[in-house]
Amino acid sequence: MPTIAFINKGFPEGGVARVTIDIARYCKKHAPEFKIVILGKRILPIPEDIQDLIVGAYPGLNVYQNALKAGADIIVACSTTLKEAPEARKRGIKVIYANHGESFTDKYAILSHRKQRKLLWHLLYKRKFQDGTLALRMAQDRVIRNYLNSDAYVVLCEGYKNETLAVLPPEDTPRHILAINNPEYPVENPNLKKEKIILFSGRLNDYDKAPDRLMRIWAKVQDQLPDYTLEIVGDGPERANLENQAAELGLKNFRFEGWTRDVSPWYEKADILCLVSRTEGWPLCVSEALAHGVIPVAFNCSAGVNELLEGTGFPVPPADEDLFAETLVKAARLTEGEKLELREKGIAKAASLDPDTICEKWVNLFREVLSK
Repeated sequence: MPTIAFINKGFPEGGVARVTIDIARYCKKHAPEFKIVILGKRILPIPEDIQDLIVGAYPGLNVYQNALKAGADIIVACSTTLKEAPEARKRGIKVIYANHGESFTDKYAILSHRKQRKLLWHLLYKRKFQDGTLALRMAQDRVIRNYLNSDAYVVLCEGYKNETLAVLPPEDTPRHILAINNPEYPVENPNLKKEKIILFSGRLNDYDKAPDRLMRIWAKVQDQLPDYTLEIVGDGPERANLENQAAELGLKNFRFEGWTRDVSPWYEKADILCLVSRTEGWPLCVSEALAHGVIPVAFNCSAGVNELLEGTGFPVPPADEDLFAETLVKAARLTEGEKLELREKGIAKAASLDPDTICEKWVNLFREVLSK
């Protein structure tokens, strides 16, 4: 029985972990010829039905050694570089790199990590990195290395596939890159009679989710939308800073709801979802919102966001907070008939992301990689 070892940085947090869980559950039910194990730092309780798939940490072993210990035939590196990939492939272990972000998302982390070292940033890094060109080139180099050191390279949509192919060495051929969307669960009888709630759902992180932008945007629109409430579901390192920012801006009709495992009760009520991120791969909050009939207004920061919002919501050019504010007011003031049309299109888009169909693509990939 071939063993598929998924490597997650943190488990079970975020969209990467949810896709891993989806594939694991699908294999248990529909592809029992595969044994799935999941390696990663446990940061939240594990769902009961997959607890038997989680491999505990073996003392003194890194994640690659844990994969060897588990008898991996395929290692799936989920948005994390496996530096031992060449060694694994020499051993006959297949390596799949799954990029769950936008094509070159590491550029944001590269910049963020250097800005955190404030003295070095002002003395050295600012001059080299401030225009973003070097960070982008470093991120592209990482993508090329991960691609060349894998047996299959998976991205989240065709747009990312094309962006990745554009930076590969001219002598290389697209021998093993493919696009597989993340799945979304259908919602039975979603509530389409929404309340006047504008929702943000996500980690309160600065470098990717950028919730400080939403504070400034809400300050611009709160008097134009006095009957609406902004509800922020999530938690993270920026929580205290955001509370201070809200007080300084004199924000009203908003509240922090904190972290929850299940955001469904908010999606059921919310009229509009706001996505203000700097970077997104295939934003889980948008696909979940669409499944519940919530209309997204989002900074169109990546090909994945663009694909999800096509015909279903309101894309805004990245970082244009004034235009986002105008668009948010426009969305809120649509007629109920106009909103219903968008909600139905969003539900149909989410339905096209059927988990069984998408997980079957992964199973077919496992079979194909093992057959080579």
